[in-house]
Amino acid sequence: MKRILNISLWVLSVVAVIFLLAFTNHASSGVACSKIKINIARTITENRFLDSAVVMQEFADKRIALQGQKLPNINLAQLEDELNNNPYVKSADVFVTLDGNLTISLTERTPIMRVIGNTGDSYYIDEDGELMPLSDRYTAHVPVASGFITEKYSTYYTFGVKGIEADEKLKNVLVIDDLYRMVQFIKADSLWNAQIDQLYVLPGDEIQLVPKIGDNIIAFGTAENMEEKFSKLRSFYKHAVAQGTLNAYQTINLKYKNQVVCTKKL
Repeated sequence: MKRILNISLWVLSVVAVIFLLAFTNHASSGVACSKIKINIARTITENRFLDSAVVMQEFADKRIALQGQKLPNINLAQLEDELNNNPYVKSADVFVTLDGNLTISLTERTPIMRVIGNTGDSYYIDEDGELMPLSDRYTAHVPVASGFITEKYSTYYTFGVKGIEADEKLKNVLVIDDLYRMVQFIKADSLWNAQIDQLYVLPGDEIQLVPKIGDNIIAFGTAENMEEKFSKLRSFYKHAVAQGTLNAYQTINLKYKNQVVCTKKL
């Protein structure tokens, strides 16, 4: 008896859903899009790669008409695909209501570093490791990596950091994946986030760090053993600051195991 009751309830639920969908489609069939609402979520409120005008202009450029269109004639999946192809959009959700409102909810990508290659090519890498082009509307204030970086946006934007790391050949010859992991580490630590805002790549993928405080250069070496090297640097800073000798050094070298080798200023 209980089983029959459960089956009956399930059947009624399915019928109710079908009826509701049919009613919704019928009710909305004659309703025109009267209002477009665009919501943009940002991890960092200062970022302004997108706004409502930019989104609407993108639709206009692609001759996608929305205002006044009958709701059934609006291809919501197409709108989401178009928005997700925007390099500044992390995710998009588009839906309509029975009263004719079209709602577009976007999440904007958050860059964590800017890359300036040795050919002049420049772009961002976001928190998920995706490559983003520069914008003529907004410049993000993030750590800058420059120097001997050959990776061009046009070549590697489809890969992203995850794609590079998944390809053993690319992982062994490219450096932006190492830079991305290093900037992630820097941002997660309050001391390094406050102290490091420039990374310079030398031939051989060795990295120099440029601190905000002090006029010395930190010779980091490659990104290998990154946690150990930052731990050594933290210990050195504590000692040097306590002794008042931090600005006495021109170079702080972390490349050697279990030691920090410094070059004094002349």
